[in-house]
Amino acid sequence: MRLTFCFSFSGLLLSGLLFVQLSSAQRGPRGLGDSPELQEARIDSLIFLLELTEDQIPVVRAIFSDRLESLRELRPERNGGREQFQMIRAERQKINKETEIALGVFLSPEQMNRYRRFIERQNSDRKTQMRRRGRQN
Repeated sequence: MRLTFCFSFSGLLLSGLLFVQLSSAQRGPRGLGDSPELQEARIDSLIFLLELTEDQIPVVRAIFSDRLESLRELRPERNGGREQFQMIRAERQKINKETEIALGVFLSPEQMNRYRRFIERQNSDRKTQMRRRGRQN
């Protein structure tokens, strides 16, 4: 029981540290939230959180490197309008789904469940931050 508590506490602590890192990380070019620093922080957190094996680490790094390159190609044009925003949003969702499929090949079912919870928590935190910013402005 004590060991379970330690793991739970460690997970909670890691989530808190990750949230601080993600919220204070610099944004990438033209507002993309996936700068190289953020990407490395995310990968390092996932290595710990998912308990990746030595064989899985380089594969996961490569998958996220490809993801970052794909996201960088989505730079919006100035005054692109709502249609462009919707197109970029759809492309980001497609890239996220492709990333999840690629990870699913190399991760165990338990690791995939942890990854999905991680992403859900990240999305929830992002929505909370956006609501707070909206109230402040």
